[in-house]
Amino acid sequence: MTTITTGTTVQTGFSVEADTSGKFQIVAPNGVVMPSWTTANRPSTPSNGTFGVNTTLNVLEMYYNNWVTVQGLSGIEATGGTITTSGNYRIHTFTSSGTFSVTGIPAGGNASVEYLIVAGGGGGATDGDVGGGGGAGGMVTGIFSVSVQSYAIVVGGGGTGGTNSYTPATGTGGNGSQGGNSSAFGVTCIGGGYGGTRSQAGGSGGSGGGGGDSGAGGGAGTAGQGNAGGNAPGINTNGGNDQGAGGGKGSAASSWIPGSGLASSISGTEVTYAAGGRGMGLTTAQVNTGNGGRGGATTGDTTGGSGIVILKYLIN
Repeated sequence: MTTITTGTTVQTGFSVEADTSGKFQIVAPNGVVMPSWTTANRPSTPSNGTFGVNTTLNVLEMYYNNWVTVQGLSGIEATGGTITTSGNYRIHTFTSSGTFSVTGIPAGGNASVEYLIVAGGGGGATDGDVGGGGGAGGMVTGIFSVSVQSYAIVVGGGGTGGTNSYTPATGTGGNGSQGGNSSAFGVTCIGGGYGGTRSQAGGSGGSGGGGGDSGAGGGAGTAGQGNAGGNAPGINTNGGNDQGAGGGKGSAASSWIPGSGLASSISGTEVTYAAGGRGMGLTTAQVNTGNGGRGGATTGDTTGGSGIVILKYLIN
C-alpha cells in the first residue's frame, strides 16, 4: 500500500491537500471515481464512513452502522404495490401479495414506515333467512423501522360464502369459510370467521362470524385485531369504531346489525375497513376492505371482502 501525503499527486490533476484547519481534502478537477460493488459483494467488514457506488441499486451509498444511500436522499426509496403520493408522503398499496423492496434510506434520517394491515373477511352463511354474517378480517396499524432489504407482503383473500344451503334434516351445510390472513413486517392479521347457521356457531377469526338465529353463538375475535361476532338473538355490541368488527347475527328481524368497522386515512382518503357482514343483509362485502360477507337465504353473493396492506412514509 502506498502512503499518500500532503502534495502527493496520484494521477494527473488529482492530489491530496491540507486545508487551513489541517484536514485533508481531495483536489480533483476532473472528478473522482468512487469504488463500486454489487449488493452481494459489498465490503464484508466495513468501517463507518466507507462509501462507494452500489451497481445493483444504482446509488451512492455509505456504511454507518448500516448501508444507507447518501445521494441527497431525504426520504425512503422503495418499490412495490401501487405507488401514489399525498402531500409529503409516498404510499404503497398492496391489493394482492407482493414485495416491498427498500432500496435506500436517508443517512441518519427517518426510516419509519406507517402500516395498515387488514385480513380477508369471513364468508357469510346460507341458511334460509337466518344465516349469520361473516366476521371482519383482523385489522392492525403501527409503525416499523425499515432497512435496505425486501419485505414479503401477504394479502388474504375473502372467505367464500356458504356453497350449499343448510339442511335441517341433517344439521349440516350452509357455513362459509374463514378469510385469509394478511401480513407485513412480521405482523400477521387473522382472517375473519365465517357466519354461523341455526345449529352452528359463527367461526372464530380476526373478528368472529355472527351466530345463526336459533341460539348459535358468535365466533371469538382476536385480541388487538377485532371483536366477537353477534350472538343470536342479540346483536354485536362489540364492533363499533374499533379494530375490526364482528358479523351480525342471522335473523329475519331487525337485529341484523354488524359491527361498523374503523376508518383510516392512510391512503390519503378516509376509508372504512373491517366491517362485519350483515346477517341476511342486502349489501355485499367490497374487495380490499376486509369486510365480512353477508348472511344469505341462498348460496352466492356472500363472499367476504379481500384484505389490503397499505404502507406510508415521508419523502421530504
